[in-house]
Amino acid sequence: MTTPGPSQPVDCTLGKLRSFVERSSLAVHLRHFSETSSVTDQVERHFRVLMRGIKFWELDRMQPLFTGLCMLILIKECNADNQSYKRNGLMARFIEFVDCVPPMIGHQLIEKLLEDLAEHQVDSEANLLKLAVKLGDMGFRGRVLAVCLLWWVLGRRLPALEITMHRFREPGELAEAIRKQPPISPSVWLAPESEAPSETAKAHSESLRVMLEAMERLLDLLFCCDNADLLQAGYPDHFFTLEDSDSAFLSDWCIDLSKELPASMCGPRGKFGASLHSIIGMLMQVRQAKVQEVDPSMMVEATLNVSSD
Repeated sequence: MTTPGPSQPVDCTLGKLRSFVERSSLAVHLRHFSETSSVTDQVERHFRVLMRGIKFWELDRMQPLFTGLCMLILIKECNADNQSYKRNGLMARFIEFVDCVPPMIGHQLIEKLLEDLAEHQVDSEANLLKLAVKLGDMGFRGRVLAVCLLWWVLGRRLPALEITMHRFREPGELAEAIRKQPPISPSVWLAPESEAPSETAKAHSESLRVMLEAMERLLDLLFCCDNADLLQAGYPDHFFTLEDSDSAFLSDWCIDLSKELPASMCGPRGKFGASLHSIIGMLMQVRQAKVQEVDPSMMVEATLNVSSD
């Protein structure tokens, strides 16, 4: 039984952000800092000034700014509410001016972001989930990038889900990946309640938590958000629909998983409870919505056919 790779948050620091900036095209814009005020606030101001002409930039110039803004959001020292609000505002402004809806643009932005984060060792799943949540709240353009990040996180935890391009996928691919090679059953790695969990058990537990949270976030963005803008931009319907068989399979898998886990982990305050309940609830809503879309005359005809048999 192999132990999953790290999924815990890895702190992004001002030092790592500075290291990234010094090696990128941003270096000429962020060279001078005053020792009389917060370095973090100064970085923020530099980014704000830098973005004044962003709508005229080429993609290769936007890319390092995108990575820099992502790293700024991840800096632990910046998590106070007011600081977080400022950073989210900068990212929202970036998303407003960058047309990342075309699949190749989204792919290039995410591919280079992942390379940059990995180079500075801040590409943990927890960090990627945090970025996906932030981006997913920034309208349909941010949603494109968030969905790509979430598929990447799921691909790290599901060997049968091969991610070669960062793009939207049919939700059924998630069900198929779990069918082919499901995560290791908790019954294999869970320690008896009388024993302290081993490091391997902790790693598998955290891996499962990350996977379920990524599933929850992905399904929410695909099925619970207004994706009319993406459909109008040419994204096909099948990116936002799930076959009944796949929906039923995922629901059953979540229910079976909850039966294997201790009740304390599956309650509303348990480690997996909120995500499991949310996923099952969304899948039920998807099936109910499809039933409501059926033409009533077809339902009557089907009922009559059954009665005549």
